[in-house]
Formats: sequence, structure tokens, C-alpha cells
Amino acid sequence: MYHSVTAKRSLFFVKEHHVENFKEMAEKMAGFITLSKTGALNLEETWLTAFNIWVLLQPDDELIIESFDKTLYYSTNHIIITALTNDYQFNFIRTHPKSTPELIYISTILLTMALNSWYLKLLTDNHLNDIAERMLHQNYFESHLGEEDAINLFINDQARVVKVLVYELSHTNTFERIIKNACDNAQFIYKDTFQNEQFIHSIKSKSLL
Repeated sequence: MYHSVTAKRSLFFVKEHHVENFKEMAEKMAGFITLSKTGALNLEETWLTAFNIWVLLQPDDELIIESFDKTLYYSTNHIIITALTNDYQFNFIRTHPKSTPELIYISTILLTMALNSWYLKLLTDNHLNDIAERMLHQNYFESHLGEEDAINLFINDQARVVKVLVYELSHTNTFERIIKNACDNAQFIYKDTFQNEQFIHSIKSKSLL
């Protein structure tokens, strides 16, 4: 499903090399870790979420800019993006000199699944099940391209969610907890798998000397 990721569908101004690098990593890691349907969006749209998060996790030498036009439509996503970029654990993964492409990708997958589940719970806990139902069955990241009535409904949905989202972020620490948990798990999985494999390989190499 990651093949559906395109630069045009991203919430950021990205270049084709971003898309190709993401797809190459998704292909490389497919047998180890991948996305599953766990929350508010269908699987294809969840891959777009993952790509947006992966873009945000790229090092500081990448100039990442949100699409201003899309910000006007996807107000909830803009709020979440801002919260992510201000989160300590998220920035630790992004800026740490020992963060590898593999660690960043694992973090991306775990963050995507955690946020997707958290968002669905936010909707259901606040009796926004009608929005949850529409999100599940729509091409979410193409909602701004729909007919006028559909766009108006989408914007209204976004406004309704913004109210509960802002309250959740300002009055609870659930967002920080799920980000920390996802980042901690990503580091644990990376160290337990990739660093051990490197260690075993180095021991085998030494034994041949």
C-alpha cells in the first residue's frame, strides 16, 4: 500500500526523492515491520500519514515546509504536526546523531499506528462517530479536491474535531505519553534487532581472523 504515496498527496512541499527514499525503506523493512489498519484512517491513507511523519523526522538539513493551501483544509493535521515538532521525544529521534534511517523508519511506523489509534479514540470518546465513519471510507488526503458540498462537510468535520483536539492537547498528557511510548519502543526494537545483528556479524568476522 505504500506504493500509493505520492509527493502530490503529501501535506508538505516535498520532492520526488523523498517519496522514492521512503518507498525504498518501506520495501527494505517490509519483512520486519509494516503498517496495519489500527485506527481512524483506512490503510492507504494511513500510509500517507506515515509518509508525512517520516518527512517530519528527516534531519535538519532538509527544509520541510507545510503546504499553506492544505493547512486551510486539514486544520487538525496542522495542529498535530505542530504538537509533534514541539515534542521532546520526537525531536530526540529526529536530531540524535546516532539515529539511523532504520531507526527513523521504525519510529515512523510505531508513531503512525499510535496516533491513528489515539485519534480514533478521541473521536469515539467525544461522540464524533459520524466523522470517524466518514474518515474510514474516504480518500482523506484528497478531501480538498472533492465537490463543493463534500468539501464543506469536510471543513465542518475538521472544525468539530479541532475543538476536542485542542482541549485534549491542552488539558491532558495523552499525546505526550503515546509519543514517548512509541519512540521508546522504536529504540528498544532497533537496539534489540539491528544492533544485535551487527554485533553477531562482527563476532563472526573476528572468529575468521
